[in-house]
Amino acid sequence: MTDSTFPVKTILLAAAAAPISYGVTLMRKSVPGAIALIAGYLCIMGLVFATSLEMLSSRLVSAAGFVVCFAAIIYGYTLLAITFHRIFLLGARAVPGIGITGWTHRETRFFGWGLAIGLLMIVVAVPLVFLLGAILAGNAGDILADEEVGPGATLAFYAAVLPLVYVISRWSFIFPATATDSRPSLGWAWHFSQRYHWQVFLVVGLSTLIIEVATELLAAVLPAWLAIVFNVVIGVYLGVFGIAVLSFSYGFLKDAQPDLLPPGIDEAA
Repeated sequence: MTDSTFPVKTILLAAAAAPISYGVTLMRKSVPGAIALIAGYLCIMGLVFATSLEMLSSRLVSAAGFVVCFAAIIYGYTLLAITFHRIFLLGARAVPGIGITGWTHRETRFFGWGLAIGLLMIVVAVPLVFLLGAILAGNAGDILADEEVGPGATLAFYAAVLPLVYVISRWSFIFPATATDSRPSLGWAWHFSQRYHWQVFLVVGLSTLIIEVATELLAAVLPAWLAIVFNVVIGVYLGVFGIAVLSFSYGFLKDAQPDLLPPGIDEAA
């Protein structure tokens, strides 16, 4: 194990520039995933519109349509995330042609880990929203009535979830490891990030959270139409930034800790 210093500034700057510096490569290698993702969202918009106008008389057909739409979105998001991780860590040649099209055990594991961690976040975050709402508004019924909460409530919520962000930051190395054909576990990810855990929390978790909070506060004061455009653009940027900062951090930790490499290279992926 080398005695390296975690390059916080270098990783953040490289990740911040990634949507531009890797932009052409990312678009050229992400065609199947991007098409599936866009098609899935357009499909949902069409179904919602048709349902609102009562153009779909069969609930079964409507439900089946939503299942197909969500399947396309899951397929698209998974392929894009794996593609970006592989480009950042292995180079453009690690992604064939215009992008990954097949669904292998690697994609299944990647989606499964995302689903598991996402469910954990929901289980913790939802009760927290009601608790903070009750404390800040003085009445939990205000939250149930969907009354608007101010910036103070938003900031209080994000502050309260910092411990969860810390945990997720350390577990998140399971994604670049899986995307590059390893078979990691949550225990391995926790041990892998132990030596630099505070730097990992700062770079992987806190930096993204701060940008997200800042953009939400800014979007709240913009005109509605401009806020929609702003949120879409920032959403894409943050998606690429988040994957880049995680990939670059993972790459450093692998080089600095050759004795803690992820287990089980998947030869079939």
